[in-house]
Amino acid sequence: MEEMTFKSALAALAMGVAALCGSVTPLLSIMVIMMFIDFATGFMSAAIRKELSPGKMFDGGIRKIVMFVVVLMSYQIGMAINLPWLRDAVLVYYIITESLSILENAVLAGVRVPAFLTNLLKKAGEMADEGKGAGGNG
Repeated sequence: MEEMTFKSALAALAMGVAALCGSVTPLLSIMVIMMFIDFATGFMSAAIRKELSPGKMFDGGIRKIVMFVVVLMSYQIGMAINLPWLRDAVLVYYIITESLSILENAVLAGVRVPAFLTNLLKKAGEMADEGKGAGGNG
């Protein structure tokens, strides 16, 4: 019952954050999907390694909520200072980091992942950290 309440609260929070972020865009949907996949692959990886920890799972869920708060903040700041793309930049960053985490979970679960995919995502993450676009011109 507590798990269902937590999931319901998380879903309600996600819907509220989406509403406060202006609209549900494809990038926001992708981030949510990546978050759920990351959570699921983390669970499966821990189960395979016999390292399941309710505390770690709870902490992971809280981190996901805080990520939504950062997206909300970026949207509000972007609207306040006329940078409407700011939210999308944050969403892309989180999509990249969640994707890397999914690949890490896969490796921990004993699944081989293509090195080129990991390298591509790491490079994209570095570019996002540096504030550079795909062309590298910032």
